[in-house]
Amino acid sequence: MGYYKKLSSERQGRSSAAAKRLSKSTSTNALVDVSITVDIQALVKEFERVGNYKTLKKEKVKNVHKKVAESGARAMRKVITDYPRTIKVRRSGRFGGKPGADIDVAPGTLKRSIAAIDPGNGTNYWMGPRSSAVSGVTPLSKVDGWFAHIVDGGDQFFGAGKNKNFFSRGLARGTKNMAAALYRNHTKELSKHIER
Repeated sequence: MGYYKKLSSERQGRSSAAAKRLSKSTSTNALVDVSITVDIQALVKEFERVGNYKTLKKEKVKNVHKKVAESGARAMRKVITDYPRTIKVRRSGRFGGKPGADIDVAPGTLKRSIAAIDPGNGTNYWMGPRSSAVSGVTPLSKVDGWFAHIVDGGDQFFGAGKNKNFFSRGLARGTKNMAAALYRNHTKELSKHIER
């Protein structure tokens, strides 16, 4: 307590000295004392609020990450060329493959499959092709990109190789937009959080 009293008296002394100097005629060599008083407890409280931003605003943070993932998905869809016809997959097992049900892949399925994906892990969001195995979309539906890895590898039966490496190309295209969206949206929400 004695320290704070001493500090207060020192500030008062500086303030009075400053007032005397300022009362003199001004010149280019005039000196001005500027004293800044900081409420330490209030400052610590603000830092704690910023530190708790992710916890207190969980849904807001998650929504920001969803918007960022969606911006990346839009960029990735733009690098994909739709195959013009339905692709008929017939798994008879005649060529050594695993026999199974016939599958028809409609034009545009790969592009439709790319979206923001909620992995159910806190505020995180993924971005990329959805599939019945990964994101729980309806199996073999018009948004099931179960074959995305085949296309990305350049298989000739899925888009004549035009979409080879679509994932890395789309990610390269969208990274700048995603980074900007992340900064812009978090800055906006953090400002609201601090001003609250």
